[in-house]
Amino acid sequence: MNREKRDQQTRFPTVLQETVRGNVCELLCRIDPEIIYFSGHFDAQPVLPGVAQLEWAVTCAVTYLQTPDQFGGMESVKFQAPILPAATVVLAVEWLPEKHKLKFAYRSPDGHHQHASGVISLLPACRSAI
Repeated sequence: MNREKRDQQTRFPTVLQETVRGNVCELLCRIDPEIIYFSGHFDAQPVLPGVAQLEWAVTCAVTYLQTPDQFGGMESVKFQAPILPAATVVLAVEWLPEKHKLKFAYRSPDGHHQHASGVISLLPACRSAI
């Protein structure tokens, strides 16, 4: 994800492979234990917070699919299985431009386990009338 190297190491996963076809992007990611979102979430067993998963999905869409970046809400969001430090996951996003909707899913690389999924509304930038 197109950020400064230090930022990638602390806020974003390591992208091992990327595939972009039309309005669909899939990233194979290593969830590095050093990601700042694990700090304090939780001490006994760190898990990746849902807010980080949503941020990564939007960042992926903006970076690879040139979608709008204005968050407009979400629907049907489910966090089915925790994402743990050092996991490898596939982040898949599909942009539906006519609806201004971004479908996302996190799953295991073998496709047998879904970690999270949902739909995020992304609004076009407001233009000033002046």
